[in-house]
Amino acid sequence: MKFLHSLNIMHRDLKSPNVLLTRGDGTDDGTMSSSRHIIAKVADFGFSCSMSLFDSLQGKVVENPMWLAPEILAGSPYTLKADIYAYGVVMWEMLTRDIFFGDVQFRHQLEDRVVQGLRPEIPQIEEMETEVERAVVGKSKGTGTRPTGSLILSDSL
Repeated sequence: MKFLHSLNIMHRDLKSPNVLLTRGDGTDDGTMSSSRHIIAKVADFGFSCSMSLFDSLQGKVVENPMWLAPEILAGSPYTLKADIYAYGVVMWEMLTRDIFFGDVQFRHQLEDRVVQGLRPEIPQIEEMETEVERAVVGKSKGTGTRPTGSLILSDSL
């Protein structure tokens, strides 16, 4: 995501099913249980677009709300920060090994919760700083607290 964002490209459909995992050693038996290094690769660039072309693609919207940022669900235009929100949801899924708002039965319930600023509990993990938890998972409704992809990968947080 850092690379895409450095080119002003929005993925617009970042979600856990679009993150492929492989062993760092180049082999894969489907389990990854014996590998110490796992590499995540982002896939499915069908909704991706350059920020400069975004106005012409404004009408094309991803239909699955689970990874959509609250501002997108509320009808605001996409920004790079919407990808960061989706990244936060994927990180939450990895940390908890659970489904984001897995208790909801209907799509509109999930959308309502996200737009209202509600979020599932963030697990307390020693290695994950509070500031990263708040910013990446997006505890607030606004995009101002979400870092850029470069900042996430730096030691600044």
